[in-house]
Parts: sequence; structure tokens; C-alpha cells
Amino acid sequence: AISAHGATVLKKLGELLRAKGNHAAILKPLANSHATKHKIPINNFKL
Repeated sequence: AISAHGATVLKKLGELLRAKGNHAAILKPLANSHATKHKIPINNFKL
């Protein structure tokens, strides 16, 4: 489970880097899922 999560994190990181600053559409769903599903405070995702 941890290695699968690591692969997901690296994939999203790659997407964020390719977005070159236009990353709001990528971060918003991640922030929402981490706040609601994973219970991680959304303020951890402020830029």
C-alpha cells in the first residue's frame, strides 16, 4: 500500500511540474480528497 501511494504521489508531482504554474486544477481535487477522505487539514495545501 505504501509503495502504491508513493507511485501516486510521484505521478501527481510530475503532473504538477509539467503544469508549469498552471496547477490549480490539479491541486484542488487533491486538497479536497485529503481533507475529506484522508482527514488532512486543507491548510497543508496552501501555496
